[in-house]
Amino acid sequence: MTETLTTGFETVTNKAGKAFTAVVDTVSPTVELPKEGILLASLEPTDFDYGSLEATRPQDLAQERSTGRGLIDAPPLTDYLNKVLGRVAEQAPAQNVPARVYVKDSLEINAGAMPSGAIVVPMGLLRVIATEDELAFLLGHEFSHVMKRHHASDWYLKAQKYSLAGMELGFDVAKSFRHRFAGKAENQLDDLMLANEASLLLSETLLSPAWTRSQEDEADVLGLDLMYTAGYDYRAAFTLVDKLGEAEKQLVAEQKQPGERVLDYLESRVDETSPSRHIDPTKWQSLVEGVAKQTWTWVNRQFTRNHRTHEERRTFLNEYADAEGRYVTAIKPRQPVPWSAQGRKAPPRAVTSADAAAIRAAFDNYEIARRAEEALDKRDAKGALALATKASRAPIEHATYPRIIVYDAQLALGKREAGTQALRPALASSEPALIVYMRMLDTPIAKRDWSEAQRLVDQARETIGDPPQLLPLRVYLLVKQDNKVEAMALSSECRLEHPEGIGALCAQALEGRDWQPRERIATRS
Repeated sequence: MTETLTTGFETVTNKAGKAFTAVVDTVSPTVELPKEGILLASLEPTDFDYGSLEATRPQDLAQERSTGRGLIDAPPLTDYLNKVLGRVAEQAPAQNVPARVYVKDSLEINAGAMPSGAIVVPMGLLRVIATEDELAFLLGHEFSHVMKRHHASDWYLKAQKYSLAGMELGFDVAKSFRHRFAGKAENQLDDLMLANEASLLLSETLLSPAWTRSQEDEADVLGLDLMYTAGYDYRAAFTLVDKLGEAEKQLVAEQKQPGERVLDYLESRVDETSPSRHIDPTKWQSLVEGVAKQTWTWVNRQFTRNHRTHEERRTFLNEYADAEGRYVTAIKPRQPVPWSAQGRKAPPRAVTSADAAAIRAAFDNYEIARRAEEALDKRDAKGALALATKASRAPIEHATYPRIIVYDAQLALGKREAGTQALRPALASSEPALIVYMRMLDTPIAKRDWSEAQRLVDQARETIGDPPQLLPLRVYLLVKQDNKVEAMALSSECRLEHPEGIGALCAQALEGRDWQPRERIATRS
């Protein structure tokens, strides 16, 4: 594979004619395909250092658990996904690749492969997939990124640098907005909701890997080869690409308007959202503008990246598969085997009937939670509470999504204690999310119960992996517990490691100003 890569900045313009800077890549790639046979057969056998890669997984998973709603604890579903991955991975010449599938609690449709071999598939994407054959192509594609060590490329490392910076800015600015507006009059609700929307939008989308076009092409071809040699119908790859094209168009159409609203909101709140009178207003304005640019970069991502369109991707795969002598074994026509809630006539091939029923129940509950979220958006707190409570049952009884909605609905009804109790099962999840701990911390902070707040922070650090988002709160709690020396040391360390957003919040926390919990207002971040 050869490619010419240029990384730089490009100016994009929104509907209002405002120009912003976006990080883009310009790539002229080629993938060297064999004239005969399959690309997979041309790969040399390799042996991965399983231990060294596995050792980096906690850091990868900590990032996922610290953004958005984290990962989903649903063993029947994740077990099934990993069985399919195992079938596909067995066909690869690479040995000891530490690949494992995790399910992300998000409606996104873009999966991601981490350097440690963790493959993160969002629930939104799984809702699009209807057959095990389509799933095999998806997992084969992501596995190929790991097998070919695409994470070692210069472009991936540069993209991650920009993404992490954007995520930090988004979290910190929106976090300051939440504290500024928490407890205000009901007519300030839109401000608070938009602040949370900015945080979720940034933290969920800017962290995903950015591959070059050649890397995507190579992963597509190898994914096709892997699913074919594992016995799956390679034509399912074409149907999945078609579905993703339609789903992405719909998602962009639905989320472009919120993205633009968030951008306008950030720009209009530069002066009144400065977190501290001691912070230079010019620096704060630069910080907010940085988040605005990152937001707009995400909104325009579909239009600035130099990747194949879905139509081009399908044509590329079809031409490869149809080459004479490429796939010599005829595939007998048959009905696709359904696996998810979208197909209930037969259980999937890699699981038992009982597990298939549990998987369908997980999708059903997730759909109920989505309806609960819509009800909460419409200010129907009682309706949202009823639906979210129904969704908080097996096999996703520990999942973050429905329980966060229960908490927010109870908060809107003035019942914070009941909401806190509803969150507790989420702490027992095998996939704890930072957002749960942040919600749980509202109660002890409101009661000025610093020891209980400290206990929750310590538990979050131990289970998630010491996320940097907790640094300002750690400084604040040290001040409140009269550990001023330790607070000053931690604040200095925080500002050294995070000179922009989080560092500014650590400086604010050192002042010991009240950390305002949510009051009566249903918010989601």
